[in-house]
Amino acid sequence: MRRDTSTAPVPTGRSGPGPRFRFPAGLGAGRLRSRCCEERRGTAQWGGASVGRVQEKAAVESGLRITRRQTAPGVRQVALDGYADMDTAAVLRAALEDEFGATPLPTTLVVDCGELSFCASAGLNELLRGRLTAAGLGVTFQVASPRDQLRRLLHLTETSALLGVRPATESTPS
Repeated sequence: MRRDTSTAPVPTGRSGPGPRFRFPAGLGAGRLRSRCCEERRGTAQWGGASVGRVQEKAAVESGLRITRRQTAPGVRQVALDGYADMDTAAVLRAALEDEFGATPLPTTLVVDCGELSFCASAGLNELLRGRLTAAGLGVTFQVASPRDQLRRLLHLTETSALLGVRPATESTPS
């Protein structure tokens, strides 16, 4: 099987600092990455309907499912299922931004992580960004039901109290 080398970086022979590879004319690293991601994403669907946002397509294929619902007057819940990492961080950010842009604005936003099997630093960053946005809008931000991996990440980064983490027994207000 022949390998397609038309978009492959070509070694420059440099060994010091700086670029060691040169991309073909008109195809920089960002454009190459974008092309690879488009090919990988294909035609994903979100909730049974075709999606316009590339980030949501990536999330469906990479393993993050987001469910939103109102659990009580003024309380919105965003439930995460799968994993939050660099590939899905943009979708998590978009979901949180959508909640902060909703009318009426929720008084409390609960991010239920009970089904989140893995959270990388990029996912944690989006949770912290969401908490900061919530504080600026006067919205209470809470992370509910974190699994062991996320609980350990929050402990190591000392962000449990900052994110208002609630144990599984208090996961969602009714």
